[in-house]
Amino acid sequence: MSGSEHIPRERHRLEGEFRSELRWSMFWPVLTLLVAAGLLVGLVLYVRDASWWVDHTDRVIGRATLVDRLVTDRQARLRGYLLTGTPSSLSAYVEADGHVLPGIEDLRQLVNDNSSQVEHLEALQPTLVRWHEYAREQLARRSEGATPNDVAFHLVDGDAIQADIQSRLREFVAVEEALRRTRVTRADAVTRAALGLGAVFALLAGPALAITTGRRMRRTRERYQAALETQEGTALSLQASDEMLRLAKDAADMGAWHWDIASGELVWSERCKELFGLRPETEMSYEVFLAAIHPDDRA
Repeated sequence: MSGSEHIPRERHRLEGEFRSELRWSMFWPVLTLLVAAGLLVGLVLYVRDASWWVDHTDRVIGRATLVDRLVTDRQARLRGYLLTGTPSSLSAYVEADGHVLPGIEDLRQLVNDNSSQVEHLEALQPTLVRWHEYAREQLARRSEGATPNDVAFHLVDGDAIQADIQSRLREFVAVEEALRRTRVTRADAVTRAALGLGAVFALLAGPALAITTGRRMRRTRERYQAALETQEGTALSLQASDEMLRLAKDAADMGAWHWDIASGELVWSERCKELFGLRPETEMSYEVFLAAIHPDDRA
């Protein structure tokens, strides 16, 4: 292979190295962007999860408040019936009482992952049992014809049980409100921290990365250009050498030939063929070569 034929391959190799260097230079910016995107996705998921928990806490507080209202309404309906004996008051009491226990069970399902809140609800059960025993006794007394004054004496007991139930429900709500404040504060803190880090990254890391990448790409380009200039100089020298060799062969009236022993390929210049008495279009092979040599020289 002549020097001039070697130049394109060498240039192709340099171009491949330059492209590889460019790809490596782009690796860190792309990696940084992927990391930033991952952090952003993580932040979005965290905020969404925190928002879900805040909504969940709101649902628990709303349901506990509803149960508290049912308990208050139930006591008022029972008191009204005991004092007046009005059937409609009794029906209203029965309806309100029928919603209290399902409401407590709904609360239990909502806070099933919070053992302390489940314990609060379990501690409420004996007081609820006391209420039903009290209500059953008072309804029985009323049906036996007890007077309002007699019933009124026992209403004090009902007030104490009612106050105990409401106190426990409000403690339950207070815990949920504290959880809500904690979750909101934590979500706000994480969001502010993430936004602060994002601002720092945008103001510092982004430009620094761009400058570093730009410098590296510029140095790579300069090395590539220097290598090309060196190759161009080498190519000119090789071309000059090839030309001098050609002139020397012409001056000496010489021909040139090449034989690839592995493949059997045999290439002769036109002058070489002419020197051996062969036509320029002759397809060369070892046998043709051997036949062109004087029999005394073949061995």
